[in-house]
This record gives sequence, structure tokens and C-alpha cells, in this order.
Amino acid sequence: MFVYGTLVSEGTRQMLEVEGKNLEEAKLHGFRKDGLNVIRDESSTVEGITFDATDAELKRLDRYEGVEHNWYNRLRLDIEVNGETRKAYVYQLSYTDEPVLK
Repeated sequence: MFVYGTLVSEGTRQMLEVEGKNLEEAKLHGFRKDGLNVIRDESSTVEGITFDATDAELKRLDRYEGVEHNWYNRLRLDIEVNGETRKAYVYQLSYTDEPVLK
């Protein structure tokens, strides 16, 4: 899981009972932060954190982000961690002029 907004806060993750194992700083290249959203922008990078999440934690995170109400989509994108590329889930606001990447 790669997060860049409210979920960066340890307090928010604790409230959601998300342990956040293997927490590391990470970057999402080719996007820029726009409020609580990420928008494709090849010249930009969003800094955030990545962590491992269990299936139960993913369900709680999806509920928090309103995936079932189509507020956010959970996408699987490439991120950079310590110079290496990894796949991670990233939330992107559904109500955007940008095409949703799936």
C-alpha cells in the first residue's frame, strides 16, 4: 500500500486498526498531488509511505476511502522504494477529470 494523504498519519492508521508493517518512505513517479488526490503528471513525483497490509486491513482502508461508494478507486501502480520499483496499491479519487487507471 502506498499512501500520500491522511493515511500517512500514524494516528489515522491506528484509528483504522492498520498496523502498517514494513513501513518505508516511497515515491510515486508520474503523478502530482492535488489536494487529497493524485493526478497523472509525467514531470512530477508524489512522496509518501508504503507498508504491508493484510486482507482485513485492506478492507478497512477501502471502507475508509469509500471504495464501495465509488469515492476512491484502489489502483495497482509502480512506486519507488530505496531506488527499486515495486507494485503497490494507491487510492485515486473517482471524481476527477483524469481517466481512472486500472
